[in-house]
Amino acid sequence: MYNEWQLKNEGQNKNNQFLIIISKKNRKFSITVGDDLKSNISDNVINEIISSSVIPLLKKGNYFEGVMVSIEELIKLEDGLPISDKKNE
Repeated sequence: MYNEWQLKNEGQNKNNQFLIIISKKNRKFSITVGDDLKSNISDNVINEIISSSVIPLLKKGNYFEGVMVSIEELIKLEDGLPISDKKNE
């Protein structure tokens, strides 16, 4: 879907966007990042964010907070910062 919608900054050749899809009915949550972010945000890191930070919130019905946490973590990674360690919180 990310490639189909051709998400990128208009007027620039950068592909540094991310797409978050949540389906409450199907119980699915996914994050896709543009090619220019993949050096800082790997699939393994995305899976870690989803499993340790997002899924626990979604299970409690906190959908908005789950999306916001994922956005905050992605912005940290884009800036070169480490993700939060939710296991120790």
